[in-house]
Amino acid sequence: MGDNAAVLKKTKKIICIYVVALIALALLAFMAWKTAGAYVSDSLMRAVCVLLIGCPLALALSAKSAIKQGEKKALQSGFEFKNAEDLLGIGKTQIVAMNKIGTITKGEYVVTDVFSADHITKSGYNAGVFDGDDELLETAHLLGGLNDHPMSKAIYKHTTELYVEAEHEVENVKVYPGGGLEGEFAGVPVRGGSLRFVEEKAIIPPEIRERALVLSREGKTPIYFSKGRRLLGIIAVADSLIDNTAQAISEFKNMGIKVVMLTGDNEYTGKAIAEKIGIEDVLAEVTPDKKEENIKRLSGYGRLTFIGDECGLDNVLVMKRSLMDVVTSVRMSRIINAVIKENMIFSIIYAAIGVLLAAGICYPITGFLPGPVFCIVAALVLAVLVVLNSMRLQLYDFKDKDMDKPVIIN
Repeated sequence: MGDNAAVLKKTKKIICIYVVALIALALLAFMAWKTAGAYVSDSLMRAVCVLLIGCPLALALSAKSAIKQGEKKALQSGFEFKNAEDLLGIGKTQIVAMNKIGTITKGEYVVTDVFSADHITKSGYNAGVFDGDDELLETAHLLGGLNDHPMSKAIYKHTTELYVEAEHEVENVKVYPGGGLEGEFAGVPVRGGSLRFVEEKAIIPPEIRERALVLSREGKTPIYFSKGRRLLGIIAVADSLIDNTAQAISEFKNMGIKVVMLTGDNEYTGKAIAEKIGIEDVLAEVTPDKKEENIKRLSGYGRLTFIGDECGLDNVLVMKRSLMDVVTSVRMSRIINAVIKENMIFSIIYAAIGVLLAAGICYPITGFLPGPVFCIVAALVLAVLVVLNSMRLQLYDFKDKDMDKPVIIN
């Protein structure tokens, strides 16, 4: 851990102010005793005792000891933070934004429905039973094999299992991230992708839109296919949720963290999936080129942590296992921050009481006047108490028994 964490810089500023105040109190104690008629040596002794018992050693250890113990506990629990700023910063998260694929869902799509121009069937049917199915499946098979997107792979796998064969290949292929694919098949333009993408070149019949809406509300993603100006039909795909996702969302909400899901799906599909796991806020139809813009906009509402693929922004987590890793990281960070706060408050209160005693505020009543040795021991005891409080972090159990490799939080 470096010394560049914001809390360490803040601690240094506090120590600077504290030292100035301590020196001022020592001078004040000297002047008070001298004015009261004490010898210069006795007055100087009071000033020295004030400086000794108010030594900022414990204050300096407040953050560093907690961070050191926190880092140690994080590693023992299977979490590796890049620096102290990340370790402490994630606990201050107010908004969590996350990708759908790979974060909420597994990205393992399967074909669920096929809707040609005239008919709809469930997966598992025989290709070519209905007029129009051959052409739809042929186009979907060719376009699906040209892209590595999980949805394309699912469609290609499904059509391959149906032994779909094509006499020609798709030429002049273009990929539109967040939209779909375009090419030419036997000299005729073909497209496959989202509604917004396909309707730019093809006419979408009302009944197709209605059927797609029904599929979307079931949490499925309809993929449209067209040939020339004619819509061939839609193929719906669905993904499965990652284990413990709903539990993680519930944990975030219990910690007062707002959760937002970003997805390239249409609004209805996105909301249907979000409702299953308790997410109220969904940003749908977010294309890759618009993701950074949306994340920056969300960050204007509070400290934001984005969970998903790296996109060149700060506060980005690349999740390795499940959302529960992030939940644990936030909880761990909050506890470490709480220990730092406890250390600093306790150090200041303890030192303030010690300074008053060393200055002799109780002497007229009790006759107690601490000497230099007492003040040194008291300052050392405070430092030991701060370190012991930081070591309390080792008593917490953050380890996931199923975790075999460290989760890198960066």
